[in-house]
Amino acid sequence: MHAQFLQSRERFLGTDHCKILNSKKNLAGVLENLGDRAARDLLLEALEVAARNFGADHPLTVEIASALGRA
Repeated sequence: MHAQFLQSRERFLGTDHCKILNSKKNLAGVLENLGDRAARDLLLEALEVAARNFGADHPLTVEIASALGRA
């Protein structure tokens, strides 16, 4: 369900939008809690986009990097 919602938001906002990156971070947290290894891949993808678009010091980039460190 979360993945379907994310796909709908991506179609509407585009893949680089900060709300999409935040949704990916949140979905990765859910996946991680379920023991799904896809969480790490999702965070890596979001981190790459956030760093490219907003820079390494942007709060969202830092949040995603932190989540990746916990994954």
